[in-house]
Amino acid sequence: MLMGRISRGPTFKALTIGVLLSLVYVALIFFLPDHSNSAHLDNLSSSQYKQALFLVSLPAILVWLIAFYAAGRIRIYAHYLERGKTTVFPLVSLLAKGIFLLALSLPIAAILNRFLNFFEGYSTDVYHASIITTNYVNLILPLFGFVLIYYSVRGITSKKKLDLKLTSAKLLVALYLVIGILYSYETLRHFTSNNAGSNVYYLPTAVFILTILLPYLYAWYIGLASAYDMLFYAKKTPGIIFKRSLYVIASGLAVVIISFIAMQYFSTIDPAYGHLEFNSREIMSALIKLISGLGFYLMARGANKLIRIEEV
Repeated sequence: MLMGRISRGPTFKALTIGVLLSLVYVALIFFLPDHSNSAHLDNLSSSQYKQALFLVSLPAILVWLIAFYAAGRIRIYAHYLERGKTTVFPLVSLLAKGIFLLALSLPIAAILNRFLNFFEGYSTDVYHASIITTNYVNLILPLFGFVLIYYSVRGITSKKKLDLKLTSAKLLVALYLVIGILYSYETLRHFTSNNAGSNVYYLPTAVFILTILLPYLYAWYIGLASAYDMLFYAKKTPGIIFKRSLYVIASGLAVVIISFIAMQYFSTIDPAYGHLEFNSREIMSALIKLISGLGFYLMARGANKLIRIEEV
């Protein structure tokens, strides 16, 4: 009985949250008044636009559910470690919480975009305030998720002395610098443009840099560092079966972190608040979300393998 509760409880709770948020999002698609159709897809009626938005959203909803499932499975593995009185239990539990926050940020961001679309038809001030709020919410949840993952991975890897390769570390730093420089340039150009309407964030330059740009750069740094450390740790772990299972989780974590960085990068350099457009940007966004889904699936698969090892 105890084993059954452990193997089902956290997964069921996480999936329940995912399903409820998905239902809220679908309800908002069909029942919330829409103000973007006439401006972006003139050839569709309001009902056709909502049906198209629902169909386009189905892959994203599937990714959300996979993400919540992965968080639940890692949480279950943490419970098994707790029963075995393993010292890494708190760290794996922290990792599960970080993954859960990343999973939670996906439907929350989509739901907020639906409300943005609704507010667009009313006061301009209310719409601008809702955009500012959405930008901060989209930042805070993944940021806290990345922080939890970072401290979890640091704690796990610190228990084993790792001889990190200098060349790989340099490549990681170079990648981060390139991403950071490009992101800073692409976002700050909105503030330097002569077009008065180019500030799509509705924030003063200094406020945007201190509260949006720099926190994103920090989150990406600790995210990339976590992915690198976890992959390297998995490679150095003894035991073929355990090593392979841990490496699957590490690979999934790396895919999720990189895809989240890509999503945040493109969503802030070229925001499209609450609008659906059938163009290359939407295709790119959909591909990145599907890639993140693959990462969550790999984490869930690796966690399932580790759970089976603990059950033996």
